[in-house]
Amino acid sequence: MCEKKNPGDVIADRYVITDILANHTDSTVYLAADYNEHQRWCSVCECQVIPEEGDPFCDECGSELQQGRYRLTIWSVDAEPSGLDVFVQTAVDHDNWHLPVDWFISNDDRIMVQTSIEGQEMDAYQASATRDEIMSWGLTLADMIHTLHTAGFLGFQNKTTPFVVTEDHRLIWMDWQGFTVFPADPSLGDEDVHKARQMDLAALASMLTAWLIEEGGDPSVEVEKNGNPSDKLGSALHTFLNDLSSDVYTDAGAAAGKLEALFHPESVADEETVAPISPVLLRYVAASRSDVGQLRRGKVNEDSLALFDLTAIRASMQETVGMYVVADGVGGHDSGEVASRIAAAAIINHMVKHLVNPSLDGLTEEDEAHYTTLMVEAVHTANTAVVKAGKQTQADINTTITAVLLIGPRAYIANVGDSRTYLYRDGQLRALTVDHSLVARLVAIGMIEKDEIYTHPQKNQIYRVVGSQEEFEVDTFVEPLLPGDILLLCSDGLWDMIRDPDIEDILQHSATPVDACDALVDRANQNGGEDNISAIVVQATAYENEE
Repeated sequence: MCEKKNPGDVIADRYVITDILANHTDSTVYLAADYNEHQRWCSVCECQVIPEEGDPFCDECGSELQQGRYRLTIWSVDAEPSGLDVFVQTAVDHDNWHLPVDWFISNDDRIMVQTSIEGQEMDAYQASATRDEIMSWGLTLADMIHTLHTAGFLGFQNKTTPFVVTEDHRLIWMDWQGFTVFPADPSLGDEDVHKARQMDLAALASMLTAWLIEEGGDPSVEVEKNGNPSDKLGSALHTFLNDLSSDVYTDAGAAAGKLEALFHPESVADEETVAPISPVLLRYVAASRSDVGQLRRGKVNEDSLALFDLTAIRASMQETVGMYVVADGVGGHDSGEVASRIAAAAIINHMVKHLVNPSLDGLTEEDEAHYTTLMVEAVHTANTAVVKAGKQTQADINTTITAVLLIGPRAYIANVGDSRTYLYRDGQLRALTVDHSLVARLVAIGMIEKDEIYTHPQKNQIYRVVGSQEEFEVDTFVEPLLPGDILLLCSDGLWDMIRDPDIEDILQHSATPVDACDALVDRANQNGGEDNISAIVVQATAYENEE
């Protein structure tokens, strides 16, 4: 254990201790300031300078300079975490972790320096946390672990409470102790890595269970001392945490997707209210339209659409297979158009290759998991193609994807980003997908109202897209369909310009999918047309045998 520091102590002639924030088993966390009273730091680009007198602004970015306030974690050299230097140097990033700006050895101490952020240590905040906050934190943590594993790092199981909760209730990972870098460690084989990943997910389950069940939690989920935890968590969440503690989940991305479905039940059909399987054969009529948008005339449309319909007639009965994709490209200098076009084509090509012939051999209940897997594989194939194109052109190209496969009476949906798939049924519109955006998460934790997503300054910030990394999670949904149902696939350029009640009204009063597409795009342009606008409308009708 390193020697305790006191307020006023100077560390390496750089920092002066001002307070003690937390004591851990093998480390202590301190608040510190610049030892040189003239030193200033920039909170935007995090540079540290001694500015000329009367110059309060950063030379690099122009932001106002401030006196440095830091968080110093100090532990003994013997307890130095393996992999921290390598981890920081890899520049792996996530919105909810706070990486060191400096780390060094002074005397017998290992010192990690981070810029200070306003917030409470988790130990102090936990007692007042609400259930919704905890569920939101679970989503954040699962996403963090997925990012770590994708980058080749392990070690979450070594954490206890390494978090700070900010004033806006965001969970920030501050404490970077206890890492193992398995790509750099030849002693770790595939089986060891697999086991370590399971241990990380089990640690997440343990942490969430403790936050939800132990004293100080939300009174709405309190139970008697000897009560069954499932009474408190709800059976679905309780089962999920048990699965997370065992070997059911080995991929943090899949765990994050399941947790998001539990936290957003409105996005997944409730088991008691799910529509029955249609007793009649369905046929599908589709139409599409894409427009560059009122404010982007003369520029390239970065949205791409793809539609594939196949009809087979056997014994005077019709079977329909439909595949539909909306991709909204992200990237400057028209590179978004490249990403969306490549992704949409790759998905259709994959599905035609692996689906069409087998689907004509007959449809069974057992095929549901197979079709979902095919959709995920198709999106990952698209991702590989976009990543490859980005490397070849040395451009940062990404795209959102919302894709629907229609076979028999079911829709199989895959989604990445903030393009959406809606279901219109009996006069009501329901989003079947969940946006991977900052504002969607802020709505989920109650920080903003749902209507504020349209005006929030960070409404365009999305945290999951196709083309940004080689491994990521694809959201999937399965929706039973009935005669009269209408599916709408659209980019954010449409739903951002038209509120849901107006979309409902347009779908209700449009005679055909073509009419609906035209009306939706025209309305989006009338309301401002700030972005590219794309829509695919698919109507399900009962197949009637004329014999």
